[in-house]
Amino acid sequence: MREKWAHDKLVPSIEPMVTAILRELPEDPKLFMSKYLAAKKLAEGKGDAPPAPAAEDAEHKELAQRTTRRSIISASAPLAPPPVSAGAPEGKKLSPADYMKLRNAFRAIDKDGSNSLSIVELAAALHMDVSMMASRMEEFDPNHDGQVSFQELIAALYYTPSPVPKKEKPPVEAGELFTDPEFPPCDESVFKTNGYAGDGVDAMRHTLGGSPKWVRASELTGHGKLYSNIHPNDIAQGFVGDCWLLAGLAGLAEFEGAVHNCFEEKRASPTGMYNIRLYDPVGKNWEVVTIDDWIPTVASTGSPISAKPQGHEMWVLLIEKAFAKWFGSYCMLQGAYCLLPYMLLMNCNKQCLQYSQNYRGAPPWNEDEYQGLMPHLNDAHDRTKIGLAFGPKANQEQIFAQLCKADDTNHIMCAWTMKDPPTEAGLGASGEHIASDGIVKGHAYSLISAKDVQADGKEWKVVQLRNPWGANPASEWKGTLSDNWEGWSDHPELKKALGVGHPAVDGMFWMDWDSFRRRFSDVGIVPQEMDVPKLGRLEHESSQADLEVSYKKHASPSRLS
Repeated sequence: MREKWAHDKLVPSIEPMVTAILRELPEDPKLFMSKYLAAKKLAEGKGDAPPAPAAEDAEHKELAQRTTRRSIISASAPLAPPPVSAGAPEGKKLSPADYMKLRNAFRAIDKDGSNSLSIVELAAALHMDVSMMASRMEEFDPNHDGQVSFQELIAALYYTPSPVPKKEKPPVEAGELFTDPEFPPCDESVFKTNGYAGDGVDAMRHTLGGSPKWVRASELTGHGKLYSNIHPNDIAQGFVGDCWLLAGLAGLAEFEGAVHNCFEEKRASPTGMYNIRLYDPVGKNWEVVTIDDWIPTVASTGSPISAKPQGHEMWVLLIEKAFAKWFGSYCMLQGAYCLLPYMLLMNCNKQCLQYSQNYRGAPPWNEDEYQGLMPHLNDAHDRTKIGLAFGPKANQEQIFAQLCKADDTNHIMCAWTMKDPPTEAGLGASGEHIASDGIVKGHAYSLISAKDVQADGKEWKVVQLRNPWGANPASEWKGTLSDNWEGWSDHPELKKALGVGHPAVDGMFWMDWDSFRRRFSDVGIVPQEMDVPKLGRLEHESSQADLEVSYKKHASPSRLS
């Protein structure tokens, strides 16, 4: 049995190493590469076991005994981590600047663009001894081939509370594949209903044309990975009307490494058994949901009825199946509250918040005043048992300030609209109404950022959103501040401040606050400070930096009088 480290011991051991990494990384990429090449040359000449870390306390002694038994090459001049007391904090939250230093260091030696490094390369790149991380890195190595992706490195820094298993895992005979007796590959696992009309059983039967054909996720993905390079745009909705769940997964994927900790497995399972952590907000404890990898497909086409896998990754298919088992069936995923996935995917110690222009979800809409709502789940296994307690009302200026504050504290934010489209341009995969301006009714968006910008002699209140349907050009905002907005030529300072470059069908877009209030009816805030910056924000800052270089390159030379 593979040795696992307790999270409460693991994180204090890693945190000072991250501090050391960030302290030692030079800002200048050329200096970094010079340091890396020298360290790598020395590291490759050493084939012996790594030196033991300094053992200033009992915990380090225990770790030293474990890591010296592993034959992993470390770089010269290793940095010994400082002593850590038993009461160390859960972990260091990375600022955008520190995160980018770590990311750029990783990318600088990822010459083949594979988003993976060997332990040897990682040790040399950071010019330190990473043997204390070695066991953890193995856990996050999907192919067990000694390669570590950047997301896997970040995932190793996350603190995850240990879940509370309800029962022993079912045994699997050697050479056999697991089939879950509690949620077997049969019609009931798709069509079971508790009588709620929103389950849409008849419509699902009609769509499938009868019983589904069950196929292993490994076959659907060409025997691919559990995950490879997780991104919010990895998610493509299938026939199941669970955009609330998929948007929640996209929101979680904004924070690199977070999705990895939904799984107890860190690589594709050879038995087809997966154990996924979900939080019971009623019982207030983590549970492990054990599933097999049988996925229902349309018999005539072979397409999964659930989310379509992006590339060769299985993670979306499997989390979606865990939710289907949790609630009773795939049909019992159809239609739910937009904040529900966050209530089940993370242990948020504070109250989730919703602000609505009309809590009944129907007109009239008050764009200037929002009703505060505090959601709770009365039955953890029934998505329809959402209760909403009234909170204080707030005007639109207060709501914008609240979103800016949530952005600054790195909280998860989302938005959705129940407003009918002014004019309709099409329908989504589950019948969602796509407006001619690109906004989708009854669909959840990740809210990436909210801020005030002074540009072109004017104050702009702006928000940035991501539609998880990133590859659908019809469902990206087409109004003010959109990628192809005609007004950009008159607002060069704003364009530069927002990092708007070449238009791209990536699901991300900016809106001015007035347009946002006119088109979106609701916003949600999950008051959980995440450990790393939002991916969308990093992508924006990276785009902004590229634009800065472009502006300097094409700027006219200054003339001296």
